[in-house]
Amino acid sequence: RRGLEQHGPISAVGGSSTDQSAPWAGAASTNQRRVCSHSRQPPRPRPPRNPLPSRPSRHSRPYLERYRRAVCYLPVALRGFSVLLCGLLEPCPLGWSMEPISLAEPGIPAANSSSVAQEKFHVLVGVTGSVAALKLPLLVAELLKIPGLEVKVVTTERAKHFYNAQEIPVTLYGDEEEWQLWKGRSDPVLHIELRRWADLMVVAPLDANTLAKVANGICDNLLTCVIRAWDLSKPLLFCPAMNTAMWEHPITARQVEQLKSFGYTEIPCVVKKLVCGDEGRGAMAEVWTIVERVKRILEERDVPRQS
Repeated sequence: RRGLEQHGPISAVGGSSTDQSAPWAGAASTNQRRVCSHSRQPPRPRPPRNPLPSRPSRHSRPYLERYRRAVCYLPVALRGFSVLLCGLLEPCPLGWSMEPISLAEPGIPAANSSSVAQEKFHVLVGVTGSVAALKLPLLVAELLKIPGLEVKVVTTERAKHFYNAQEIPVTLYGDEEEWQLWKGRSDPVLHIELRRWADLMVVAPLDANTLAKVANGICDNLLTCVIRAWDLSKPLLFCPAMNTAMWEHPITARQVEQLKSFGYTEIPCVVKKLVCGDEGRGAMAEVWTIVERVKRILEERDVPRQS
């Protein structure tokens, strides 16, 4: 009891607010504030505003109805026709990508697909089973050097023997492609599509067999079908190439004149030593001669535009 009376009342030991003179009173209140401050939890991150739904909900359907304006050209049974899905007239609210989609049949040239395509001059090169078909890679390479020119090649099966298809940097069509692309009545016909696509046709070389077929209207492969359906208002150049003995046969002159009567233009064969060893007329014209003739047609075509 004597010790307790010396140190005052018991309430002073606990740091009560009634005894402000106690030396430990301030430290106790400070520790209490620190404990309270550490007990608070950090603030939670705020949720994003207007989160994009993964799929349209019933709340977004009325909003989507304002943007459901698309022009769709659907194919007939999805066979060989272009499918173009135009973009929305206003930005899509859900962030969907509405880029134009083209599902054109591979191997079918699209005519007048854009303004850039309309400016290009389309040249269709026909190659037949003459040994001069060896020059096809060089001819295509030289034609591609002409600005604004687009080139495609139609080949006969026998012509494939004389060149490597890997050396042709453009699309190559043959009989196999025509029958693979046509499956039913609604499918496009390749030789008609090529005829529509081309602005100029160059048959180089034109062998004796194909010359006789064209002169008599025979169309038993892709190349002769294109020529048979050719638009006579468009230019067609043919470059005969055959052995001298075949060239000098009387039937050859008549067949060449028959093609000229159709409005086709001959680039005459030349005299030189042939691959077989004979020397005489019958070799195909030089590649630079053919290319210069194509350039001349382009210049004549551009004259009315400038005037």
